[in-house]
Amino acid sequence: MNDFHRLMEDLGKLLDITLIPDKHHACVLNFEDEISVQLEADSSRHALTLATIIGEIPAGKFRELMLSMGLKYNALYPRAGTFAYRTNENQLVFFFQLPLENLQPETIEEALPPFIEKAKVWKESLSRGAIPPLEAPEAKKKPSLFDLKPGKKPEGL
Repeated sequence: MNDFHRLMEDLGKLLDITLIPDKHHACVLNFEDEISVQLEADSSRHALTLATIIGEIPAGKFRELMLSMGLKYNALYPRAGTFAYRTNENQLVFFFQLPLENLQPETIEEALPPFIEKAKVWKESLSRGAIPPLEAPEAKKKPSLFDLKPGKKPEGL
């Protein structure tokens, strides 16, 4: 068992779920059937990447405004993640990276709630055709991971 597998096993114990990485060193967490977060070891960057697809952004002025707001959010500090745009699929993606060196499962557990909350706000805004609010996560008010319920295990894992 390598370090990533052990890290996912320990994180699974904290979250009270079974996490088994696939052959690409990745796991998927489903929260409330709304947000799927992929956890993947990026050996080239020596980082753990948390990523979720916010959704496809339709062409036009709305896309321009969403991408502009994403860039503005990326300039905030602190922030729960970074927005990126997948041009080949017209998708807005939200990701966050943690250094793998000495990474503890508790650190991942702490990073998940603000990451998921921000992803949910943007996903809901996109589904309504609205521009999301521009705000950094509050340092004092952290949603509890216990407020988020992992969904059923995705097929193939």
